[in-house]
Amino acid sequence: MTAESRVREQQLIGLLRQEGYIAIQDLVVRLGLSRSTVRRTLGGLAEAGLVRLVHGGAVATDAGGSEGAETPATRVAMLAEKQRIAAAAAGFIRDGDMVFIDTGSTTYELVPHLKAKQGLTVLTNDLHIAHELVGCPGVTVVVTGGTLGMGNPYSLVGRPAEQTVGLFVANRCIIGASGIDAVHGITDPYPEVAQVKAAMMRQAAEVMLIADHTKLGRMHKALVAPVQGAHRLITDAGASPQEAERLRAAGVEVLLC
Repeated sequence: MTAESRVREQQLIGLLRQEGYIAIQDLVVRLGLSRSTVRRTLGGLAEAGLVRLVHGGAVATDAGGSEGAETPATRVAMLAEKQRIAAAAAGFIRDGDMVFIDTGSTTYELVPHLKAKQGLTVLTNDLHIAHELVGCPGVTVVVTGGTLGMGNPYSLVGRPAEQTVGLFVANRCIIGASGIDAVHGITDPYPEVAQVKAAMMRQAAEVMLIADHTKLGRMHKALVAPVQGAHRLITDAGASPQEAERLRAAGVEVLLC
């Protein structure tokens, strides 16, 4: 995929997530693209599960969205669950830790719980998280390099992001996930996003997955790591007992909150 095509996809996804439904003709006018280009781009996004085609236009869907790139409706609907999950994860972070924090809407909910920590170093590829932690006297923030906007407008991905992660070793890392399956592993719709997550996991002594229950049993095209690469999953009480048990059988500690 060319850089131009990637930007075009991100523009379409961004508009759909803001407005829910947009007619094809409106996209043609607003983006200055031909009707055939809009249709072709929407068709590719629909195949990836990122949008749903309807009569005359398209609607956003979170079925294939990256964690942290959800529709506003889904973001609000799951906010309480995300906040409980993040609060539980923050309980494992100690003063003086070096922590990797992955990009995402659930990992973002960690921020209020970290501001009072002392001697904490946070490495993140999420500019939103970094911005919120700047100025906290007990927290040192390290931001990766990389390219913005893959799956999440605040995320940094690519080789520079991976290289930055490789310069550090963390006590623990906290990873958001779009798909967690006992057989198929931890997955993401975007290979570039998956590679940064994988780099964080390799460089951490302890790996925690945090994800709401809708991510369990789902699979996307880009493998992050087998589930055995994570020590712990923190999710909400809506998780399927069968999915939770399969993950425990695979060696992952599953905590419900």
